[in-house]
Amino acid sequence: MPAPIRPLLLGCVLLAPALAGDASQATHAVAKQRLRPVISLSGILAARPLAEVRFAPEAYPENQLPVILEVPEAGTLVRKGDVILRLDPTRIEDMLKEAATAARTAEEEARIANEEFNAQIISGDAALAAAEAESRMAESKLATFREVEAPLRKREKALASLGQSHDVEDQQEELRQLEAMYQASELAHDTKEIVLERARRNLERKRTAGDLAKAREGIQAERDLPQEEARLIAEAAQKREGLKAAGISRKAQMDRKRLEAEKAERQREAARQRLDRLERDRRRMTVTAPEDGVVTHLPARTAMGGDDLGTSRLSPGDRIQPFTPLLSLLPLSPTVAVVRRATGREAARLAAGLQASVTLPAHPDLVLKASVSRIGVLPLGKDALFEIVFDLAGAGAQLKPGMEARIQLDLPIPGAEVIGLPLNAVRKEGERSLCTIVGSDGVHQSRELTLGDSDGEFVEVRKGLQVGERVLLGQGGKS
Repeated sequence: MPAPIRPLLLGCVLLAPALAGDASQATHAVAKQRLRPVISLSGILAARPLAEVRFAPEAYPENQLPVILEVPEAGTLVRKGDVILRLDPTRIEDMLKEAATAARTAEEEARIANEEFNAQIISGDAALAAAEAESRMAESKLATFREVEAPLRKREKALASLGQSHDVEDQQEELRQLEAMYQASELAHDTKEIVLERARRNLERKRTAGDLAKAREGIQAERDLPQEEARLIAEAAQKREGLKAAGISRKAQMDRKRLEAEKAERQREAARQRLDRLERDRRRMTVTAPEDGVVTHLPARTAMGGDDLGTSRLSPGDRIQPFTPLLSLLPLSPTVAVVRRATGREAARLAAGLQASVTLPAHPDLVLKASVSRIGVLPLGKDALFEIVFDLAGAGAQLKPGMEARIQLDLPIPGAEVIGLPLNAVRKEGERSLCTIVGSDGVHQSRELTLGDSDGEFVEVRKGLQVGERVLLGQGGKS
């Protein structure tokens, strides 16, 4: 595939001397069409290092510097699954035991707190139900007193007072009859007086009892019944307040127990998460190679101000600072194709994810798929050229870093139609692009063109041609 013809801003149209053309030569009628531009770039294959290896703990304290037990020397070839870093787990295993104990304790405390919360629900409901029953009973006693008890007592006192009044009347009548009877009787005087005196005394007792009954009736109406009603009213009010207090107390106790249960649950979860984090940290202390590659040591210093580990190399016994990059693994096969000389116009027309095909002069029959992964933001050096990185798919072991690569990208179809000309109708003279116009009379004229994008078959003509003109083929380019 030929390199794309870049747009050239050229001068005025040049007319070659009129020539009579060979009528048998092929020509092309100029027309507008849609082009799918192709960009061709040159680059080299490279191996992108895998992620840096570091001990990045979640719970292991940063001030506890772990000791390296095992690490391969720089440049060591390792296979997938080989250990490339092993740290001393003694301290973290002690922490794991403590964390496991704390997790079990927190689990038990959470269980107890939940049981206490459930028990509080039951006891709180029972206390509230008892308070509701007592309040209903007090209200019922007050209503019964007002509707039944007080009227009955008033009636009893009234009946008792009426009975005493009747007794007095009966006793008065009895005394009157005795006095009338004894006036006509021939009984001894002393006997008459004894009987009459006894009747008078009974009458006096009846009168006194009647007065007392009336007094009690008044006391009951004015003091006893109001006091009893006031006592029952107070008792009912007290039970109502007790019911409110029981409701408030129930809610407060349940809220407190719920908060205690939630706190215990959070502590249980925190203890479990800490145990999980420590277990992950324990696993992080042994790092294996994710694929075949070559180990490289990265420059780093220990937190204790030790030697530059990038110079002295990592070795067993070194104490390392958590989160410090230590190693990297360089893949044996190339994983990217790097273009370091893309023009600004080419870079501007690319986007991450754009698909491309890669061919290699060293393996002409091999075509690799690739995609744009990174486009340089700033140009490299004074030539204003940009670096573009393509991720390779399916690179085999036969490929090596440093091999030459040729990358071709088909750009998305533009929205507007342009004047297109076959590449074999264009010839190059230095920096100039020209074509031969065939007039209606068969006369040939040479004309200079300003070219744009190419799709490998046709090239865009931005200046120099009009739709309907005929152009001589076989001048150059792709035939």
